Amino acid sequence: MTATVVPLGQWVRQARAADYMLTRYNANSPEGRDMLGIYAHGVGLMKQRPSSDPLSWDFQYYTHWMQQPKAQAIDDIYGPDPSPEKMAAEAMWNTCRGHIAWASQADWFVPWHRMYVLYLERIVRRVTGEDSFTLPYWNYTNPQTVTIPEAFRDPDSPLFVADRNPGINEGTLGMDGLSTGFMGRENYAGITGFNRTLDNNPHGQVHVQVGTPTNMGSVPTAAKDPVFWVHHAQVDRCWASWNAAGGANPTEDAWTGRTFQFFDAVENTLVTVPTGSVTTTEALGYNYQDLIQPMPPATEMVSADKLRETLPMVLAAAEGVPMTESVPGAQGPLKLGTGPATARLDALPILNEEAVTDRPQRTYLVISDLATEVQPGVVYDVYIGGAQVAEAKAEAWKVGQIHFFNAASNLESMAEGNAIFTFDVTDKLDVLTAEAPGMDAPEVTIVPAGQPRAEAQPLVGTIRLMRE
Repeated sequence: MTATVVPLGQWVRQARAADYMLTRYNANSPEGRDMLGIYAHGVGLMKQRPSSDPLSWDFQYYTHWMQQPKAQAIDDIYGPDPSPEKMAAEAMWNTCRGHIAWASQADWFVPWHRMYVLYLERIVRRVTGEDSFTLPYWNYTNPQTVTIPEAFRDPDSPLFVADRNPGINEGTLGMDGLSTGFMGRENYAGITGFNRTLDNNPHGQVHVQVGTPTNMGSVPTAAKDPVFWVHHAQVDRCWASWNAAGGANPTEDAWTGRTFQFFDAVENTLVTVPTGSVTTTEALGYNYQDLIQPMPPATEMVSADKLRETLPMVLAAAEGVPMTESVPGAQGPLKLGTGPATARLDALPILNEEAVTDRPQRTYLVISDLATEVQPGVVYDVYIGGAQVAEAKAEAWKVGQIHFFNAASNLESMAEGNAIFTFDVTDKLDVLTAEAPGMDAPEVTIVPAGQPRAEAQPLVGTIRLMRE
């Protein structure tokens, strides 16, 4: 192994030098299943290599994040003496963008993970000798393929991990509540952009629904599960689909010039990769079997008549159920437990004066500043209305789901996290205020979609309405 850093210009020329285009396949297609067979073989070979080897499974898993302190892990594995492998570990480990310490760099969530998947793919090619290998994608945004691909459920396969949520390995539990809202313009631009929107849903939701808090459900342990990579191939496909539908990447030098380091198994060296060189899959020599097509906005999927039909339940809940908390406000954050937790918004929608006004104004429910010391291991449904609405599962008034995958670890750092969720609630509030003019500060109820871990005490710091 060498450890020279490939100059930016040289890396770009190498990335574009391929004279053919490879295809990443749907994991449930015949081609995708063949690729999963190669992937399983490659993962098995990588797991046989020592953690100090950049081609090993542990080394690549640690690149995303690790449970133990980085400096201590490097010292334990490499000892005090310098080496090319140690230099690579120091450059790469714990560098996932968008989570934990790098939450402030959320704008690089999709390019960093595109690079991460690309270099894992190259490692599998090298260790298996299969030069045409491509990583399949798990197409969980398609309702027909929401269960984990069968190859990951075989206990005799290197792709199998027992530490997944009940029903996942049996194929009886699929992904629920996933949104393709990232394909459109459904989220409040003043807080979220494409990176954060996709990061939270479907990306974070899949992590939480698949894995326990000691596996896919927690950032430090997520990448040790082989399903992480087909999940992130799908995340990358989401980015490619958004671009194909007209989504524009940033062009500022501060974004395109940002560089990250990875180990290139083809060149056997540490490379420095600029974000601006990975903005299209074609420039990197691959494409997808198919792309996600834009969907109608979620606000068109629930009719005003359906909202009016269930409105009495919303109003009755507001009159008859005492409030448990109020946020934002002096009482502090909303504490989530095993049942519904309700908050009454204490402010009218706020006009975002800086918003672009080239479209009709919309109103958004913004939930942010999340914290938990222990991952609860479930996602949470969010409703407009009180606890009765949530307990009755009044789907017309459900706005979406939140989770704590990107949440800060404690109350003191909750504002530094990257868990920010936005939901377009324009149509629901239009019906609510038209039928009940005094209901200009509605209730919001959050309820776990499953049984959270008993020791988890997640907190929601801010719930507010914004209009632009």
